[in-house]
Amino acid sequence: MIIDRDIYQNRGTYVQECIPEDIKNRVFILVFNPNPEILRNDTKKSFENIGKALAKACYENQNGLWEHPVLVDNKPELERMILSVKPFLFTN
Repeated sequence: MIIDRDIYQNRGTYVQECIPEDIKNRVFILVFNPNPEILRNDTKKSFENIGKALAKACYENQNGLWEHPVLVDNKPELERMILSVKPFLFTN
């Protein structure tokens, strides 16, 4: 899930608490800063190209744009997600 934080800073925590225990390990929540336009302006890329760059960074085990202030809060969830889904999403 990708969640826009808007003005609710605890939205990710709230959603996480609503997920049934038996599937929590298969649900990944990425929470975006309320101003993703900052990332687009800083990178001079479209949102589509930002998404491609983020996927490429995952595939190549690079931090890349994931270190940007708009996204950096997702690091723990991203690491958990990579361990679980990378083997079948990015097959060699």
